[in-house]
Amino acid sequence: MKHQAATVTPSELAQLIIDIDSNNSGSFCTREALKLIPRIFLRPKEIRHLRWEYIDFEAKLIRTPEQEMKRQREHLVPLAGQVVHQLQEIKKVTGYSVMIGVSVSAGDSTYTSSAAGSPVGKFPSE
Repeated sequence: MKHQAATVTPSELAQLIIDIDSNNSGSFCTREALKLIPRIFLRPKEIRHLRWEYIDFEAKLIRTPEQEMKRQREHLVPLAGQVVHQLQEIKKVTGYSVMIGVSVSAGDSTYTSSAAGSPVGKFPSE
């Protein structure tokens, strides 16, 4: 069985982002992680384990060091201004931790992988 990416039209993607942005279910970190996924194209696990030290707010980049990457090379993700602002807002809540995706109720632990995917099923689909 060959896996292929889903084909999504620009209007369908726009509606998905609107639905994600207007969804208020789940914890703060889960909601913010869902908002980041279509904007920075990192996997949920990569967002959950993203460290504040990897985010260069001035250069508007995420710099994941080569030691963390499968192919042993630095991974650079450019950040739009709205994402930089979003990350600054997240830092106000989770900046005490080394990782951005902490579970506020569990202290310094990251939120669970099931938490990241569970709200997606609640979005309206047509």
